[in-house]
Amino acid sequence: MWQKFTALVSTLLADFQYPTTFSRLRRCPDYWATIWFLFWPVPWKFRLPPLLDPIAIRDDRLLVHRRYYVETNHRALRGMPIFRFRDTPLRCLYRIVDCISATEENYTMLDFQYFFRQQTWPLKDIPDPKDPNPLLLAATIEVMVEQFNIKIFLGLRRGRPKPPFRSIDDLRNRFLPGFTRFRAWMNGFHFILKG
Repeated sequence: MWQKFTALVSTLLADFQYPTTFSRLRRCPDYWATIWFLFWPVPWKFRLPPLLDPIAIRDDRLLVHRRYYVETNHRALRGMPIFRFRDTPLRCLYRIVDCISATEENYTMLDFQYFFRQQTWPLKDIPDPKDPNPLLLAATIEVMVEQFNIKIFLGLRRGRPKPPFRSIDDLRNRFLPGFTRFRAWMNGFHFILKG
């Protein structure tokens, strides 16, 4: 029994790459608060932070930079396996919307790539955010669906590094693309976005 438990613990430690996580923690501004944030087990998946108003972000563009890259270093957090395991697609979607509202192209690109690499986050499974104004979220998801399908058509796969291949046609013939779809709660906004 004890051997099974120690084997399980060692497997978890290997999967979460704790040495890498702790080396990246040094880059975070508040070391102990970040450790508490990452390793406090209740609730296991991170909750949504207090939402930012897109108009307030437009008026103060440094608000997003301060929140995501000064107070908490998301550049370092994205590289930590425990953060990726506990992060949720809705949290990432709100980060993307905040970056779009602040017209921060680099941060938006980084979060798009981060979302694309999360193979366990299908866009069709993003829950209804119960947001009073979900139009910006729906528009962002529509763009993500379109861009992810283009990447999949070109041969890139979610959650996998680029495979070696001789030509695009060879790659398309080897893999059956799993195209992305919309979520049901977005269907009411589709005509607004296309109009």
